[in-house]
Amino acid sequence: MAKKRPAPSNNSGRKNKAVKKPAAPPSPPPPLTWQRRLGQEAAALLLLGLGVFLALSLASFSLADPPSLVRIWFAPQISNWGGKAGAVLALTGMGLLGLGAFLLPLILGGLAWQSHRHGLENLTWSQVIAGLAVPAAGAGLLGLVRPYVSWGDGLIHTGGLLGDLLAAGLVRLLNWPWFFC
Repeated sequence: MAKKRPAPSNNSGRKNKAVKKPAAPPSPPPPLTWQRRLGQEAAALLLLGLGVFLALSLASFSLADPPSLVRIWFAPQISNWGGKAGAVLALTGMGLLGLGAFLLPLILGGLAWQSHRHGLENLTWSQVIAGLAVPAAGAGLLGLVRPYVSWGDGLIHTGGLLGDLLAAGLVRLLNWPWFFC
């Protein structure tokens, strides 16, 4: 009988080291307790209520309302549906982001949905930064496309202060004098 040769090994004569076993799949998340689920639903309702309040305040923004925080608090009558607090929110949102502020209630609605479905514990910093960059980018784009729009009896900046700054920066950065279309 012929002797069997040992099968060639990949380790060129070295002894076989222990083969690593593949890592076990991650364990499933712990079951939801009623306290955690209650917290998720409470956060979802609060975010949804804040989003609706902000949407109503922005929709009823009026140029006739006083233009400063001190004058708003001492004004006898405010035409904003959110009252004095809604007028301050709308004035701040429209002043900083212009019409891009209308994206904020949508973002709050998305956060409410995320809280209701999965909770807000899994949000990462990159998701938070991206969520804040969307209204800023919208304000900058609106500031580039159409700087002013008619609102009630006057004109407002479509991009707000932030949109105007972003639009001016983009024009300086991308509008070279020797560039022709």
